[in-house]
Amino acid sequence: MSSKKIYLITNHLPFDVQYKKIKKLLPLGLDLIQYRNKSPNWEIALEEIHQLSILCKLFETPLIINDRLDVLSLTQADGLHLGENDLPVHYVSKVLPPSRILGATAKTVSRAVYCEQAGAQYLGVGAFYTSGTKGEAKRITTDTLREIRESVSIPIYGIGGLTPHNITADIYNHVDGFAVSGSLLDTPDPLSALRDFKSL
Repeated sequence: MSSKKIYLITNHLPFDVQYKKIKKLLPLGLDLIQYRNKSPNWEIALEEIHQLSILCKLFETPLIINDRLDVLSLTQADGLHLGENDLPVHYVSKVLPPSRILGATAKTVSRAVYCEQAGAQYLGVGAFYTSGTKGEAKRITTDTLREIRESVSIPIYGIGGLTPHNITADIYNHVDGFAVSGSLLDTPDPLSALRDFKSL
């Protein structure tokens, strides 16, 4: 079985559909879950986060909020993920309680080094392929991934259109896990897809 971790990011599907799939996937082993909602009604979002928090705590799986420090402060979620155009990592790390996880996106070596030095505890690195979640995301090369891996010591999650069938050795050998969304949530058989990831 693979020693790589699986980091699931929620997507565009109706929340109840995603929740049912996540409930099935958690017993098989998800290492992190990120709640990502780019155009939310925050009253609805807070209720969704609350439901996910209860589920995640049953399986001791950390729940991460994408982008929104203000929303994190109103929830029982375990951490925050910052994209390149979000709040600066070094400012957030000063106000985030030590018990909460801070992750960040990095597409360059300089950004990766900055994030680690600023207090990020893991990196999301990619995109390697076009994805339905972030079709506009800038692609990076496996050479850049290798250079980032050599420059930081914190965990790296490869992200961007990854499936069990397109993860090359150059990606596999330089990441600690895979950050995925559609490859688990958009498939009619998410359990088989997760087993395929874990068998790599």
